[in-house]
Amino acid sequence: MAASGKTGRTLRGIGLGLAATLIVAAAEDTAPFRLLEHWALDLRFRRLPTVSAHPDIVHVDLDDKAMDQIGRWPWPRRRLAQLIDTLNECGARRVLLDVVLHHPQQPRFVQQGQTDLYQANADPVLNPDLPPVLVLDDVELADAMARSHELFLAMHVNVLGDDRPDAADPYEHLVESLTAMVSSRPSLTREQAAGELGLDLAIVGPAMSPATQNAYERRIAALLSAEPALSKRDLTRKMLGRDEQREEADDIIGRAYLRQRALNEMGRFALDDAGLEALNLPRGRMVPPLVTLASAARHCGFVHFIKPDDDGIVRRIPLLTRTGEGVFPQLALAVAAETLADTHGRPWRLAARPGRITLTFPDGFTRAIPADRTGRTYVNWVRLSKDETVARHISAVAAADLWDARESLRHNLNLSRHLCIESALLLDRQDVQKAFADADEAWERHQAALRARQGALLFTPGQPPPPLEDLAARERELEKAVDQACKGLIEEVDSFYLAAAAQADDPPELARLRALRALLARIEEADARLRKSLAEAKARLTERVGGKIVLVGSVSTAAADFVPTPLQERTPGVVVHANVLNTILSGRFVSRATWFSAVLVLLAGMLVTAVTSTRGPVQSSIVLAAAVLGYAGINAAVWSSTTYWIGAVAPVVAMLSSFAVVTTYRQLTEQRQKRQITSTFKQYLSPAMVDRLVSDPSQAALGGQRRELSCLFSDLAGFTSLSERLGPERTVSLLNRYLDRVGEIIQLTHGGTLSKYEGDGVFAFFGAPIAQPDHSARALHAAIACQTFLPAFTAELHAEGLLPADVELGARAGITTGDVLVGNMGSTQRVAYTAIGDSVNLAARLETANKFFGSRILVNDQAWQAGGEGLIGRPMGRILVVGKSQPVSVWEPLGIDGEGADGLVELAQRFTDGVALYARGQFQAGYDLFAALLADRPDGPARAYLDLCAQALADPPEVLDFDGVIRLTEK
Repeated sequence: MAASGKTGRTLRGIGLGLAATLIVAAAEDTAPFRLLEHWALDLRFRRLPTVSAHPDIVHVDLDDKAMDQIGRWPWPRRRLAQLIDTLNECGARRVLLDVVLHHPQQPRFVQQGQTDLYQANADPVLNPDLPPVLVLDDVELADAMARSHELFLAMHVNVLGDDRPDAADPYEHLVESLTAMVSSRPSLTREQAAGELGLDLAIVGPAMSPATQNAYERRIAALLSAEPALSKRDLTRKMLGRDEQREEADDIIGRAYLRQRALNEMGRFALDDAGLEALNLPRGRMVPPLVTLASAARHCGFVHFIKPDDDGIVRRIPLLTRTGEGVFPQLALAVAAETLADTHGRPWRLAARPGRITLTFPDGFTRAIPADRTGRTYVNWVRLSKDETVARHISAVAAADLWDARESLRHNLNLSRHLCIESALLLDRQDVQKAFADADEAWERHQAALRARQGALLFTPGQPPPPLEDLAARERELEKAVDQACKGLIEEVDSFYLAAAAQADDPPELARLRALRALLARIEEADARLRKSLAEAKARLTERVGGKIVLVGSVSTAAADFVPTPLQERTPGVVVHANVLNTILSGRFVSRATWFSAVLVLLAGMLVTAVTSTRGPVQSSIVLAAAVLGYAGINAAVWSSTTYWIGAVAPVVAMLSSFAVVTTYRQLTEQRQKRQITSTFKQYLSPAMVDRLVSDPSQAALGGQRRELSCLFSDLAGFTSLSERLGPERTVSLLNRYLDRVGEIIQLTHGGTLSKYEGDGVFAFFGAPIAQPDHSARALHAAIACQTFLPAFTAELHAEGLLPADVELGARAGITTGDVLVGNMGSTQRVAYTAIGDSVNLAARLETANKFFGSRILVNDQAWQAGGEGLIGRPMGRILVVGKSQPVSVWEPLGIDGEGADGLVELAQRFTDGVALYARGQFQAGYDLFAALLADRPDGPARAYLDLCAQALADPPEVLDFDGVIRLTEK
């Protein structure tokens, strides 16, 4: 039953540990666990990076240095055009422009010699007043984009999330109603709408603007679908009529017109939707680039991140999004696909299945990107050293050095021409003046064509502008003629007018010519320096961007394009795109299977549960520590080699939880068990034995259990008559001291269990509750020790006057070895730990049988055979005690071999011979042998057998009926 109780506790402990493990597994996808797992993932990115920066990815940063030297943001788009042209000139393989450009930029005039309206350029000495020139930024940027076949333009998408107002919301319902009304009557006013709906103007007014916007956009979309080349003016007339135009409506129509035309242009960048049905892509409303730029762009992708994880950190980005115009790729995905296509061919295709987005190329190569059901993938973040960061990030100032030098050269060229025309006027050179006049006319026609193109690109797509290429070619031809005329003029001035040294009486015209020529010489010197500076700047930039994928984006501290990432709290958006691109190109994706994580949680919890339920706290703690550290090491090794994200927190929490639950349960139950064991056995066992049971409760048999034990009954001989002589007080005092000594011998010295005291009698057993293989020997030695201490104890009592001088204390003991039932027994009110059974009863009878034989200790044959080694003893024959039907062989231990055993061996041998004679019915021979023994020394058992032989001689038994069994008649 003890084993059964232990098994039950173990099973309950296992059950509790598994329950804790299952709870952890079920809670793994809750917010706290996700937060901890993401924290552990971030730690891997920072401490165990698994991907290196792609060697072909570099940045041209719109940083604080660029803001200081070039100008505050936003820059005029001419600057972006110059940046794109510069990167292309320096051999950039691809350019990713992470700048959203959805509004038109107004035309502006710039003073020649200036980079823009707010920053001067070049040497003031070489900077006379030149006429301002018209700058059409959008046209220049569109032209630069058209020249750059590998420019990737960014667009934004306003994602419609779960937090959208419900269609049943009163405000949304009002906007939808007003949209329907404005769609049918574009000239509807706020007042009219409020009156027709029966609502207050303060309620209708705020809803009128979005309703008008929605209605105009729907109407414009329908009109442009039917007539794609419809101008904005004609579209306005179709919508409002000639006489009903209003400035406010015209402004709304203008914005909606540009947006819709841009959306129509962006449709060509949409991906084939076939194969993407498995994904529940985020939906949104596109904010397209300006139509001028959208039509010039060769590639495009969106740049939003939707929303971060629960803790506000951006770890995943959507690879695809769905708008009304189709499915569009993330900007870095588009760049990665085109880059891989350089090696594996075009066109590439994109497909999806649960857990994967796959790029497929004509040569059979595929790139499978792990993604969730919404198309989001984890970014494998690159941790750059300080030197790597410096090497890969280039300030836009490096590009500005090139275009500044070019603008200075252009400015000096214009200045040179200005000085030449002044010289021609002084010399009245009509041919040179005509060349300048023709060039000016061509320049004006080119500027007019540019203005026409600006308007056409924005609002009159059906009216193509003049062919700019022809005008530009004619302008370059005339400028060449101007430069040739200027060269001839300068040579003439040098040969004919300035050949002689300057004289004091030179006319003013000649003095002016000398001054103009000196200024031209200074310009030539400045140009030489500028060309050298330009060549050096170009070489430096080419070395860094040549053949590379260049990401252009803002990293200025004042910019809003920062997001928190695993690497730092403020990461520029363009750096995020670089990490996305790097992840796809490297193929080192962060992969994770949630089912595998759940299996790990179960296995980890089960392992610790099994150990903790079956081992002690120290062993369990060691195993737990080893399991946690081992799992952390395996987790790190798997991550480093495969970038496979195995859950780090949940398995460890499962191990800790199961350990805590099982350990707590065991502590509570085992402490209760220990208290029960202590209270049960402290009266039976020595404190040391009780401590052993407490430390190993499995040895305690608290319930009934059949076991082989050695039982000992002992009492004082003649104690009843002695107690009458001593009186109550002396009797109690003597008895207490005797029982203390006996209990010490049985419990402390020989490890026995004192079951009970009955007056002067003691019942003890050996081999329970703690198993003792040598229980028979323990019982025999304890009985002998109880005999051995009596002479000295008697002397103490005599000396103290507690025992009459004529009284010698003697004790009798009966010992048996056999099967008994041992455990807690009794009534519901009182329970005692004891043993019952035939072997117990026989021990009691043997203790009494000592009276018949005149012996001190009698033991059954099983006890003697099991524990008599090293002892001197003699057989007492076969006896049949009262209440038994089968005789038993009994022995009397005489002493321990070698401890004052002089004469005992001989006595035992002679007595053994006599018992054998009696058993064979040789009574006379037996009588003679026992008589001889008694003549040598007094001996109770010899006297008893002498009497038995005498009785047999006096009344001989029938030979056939005699079995040698001594039948006792007293209990």
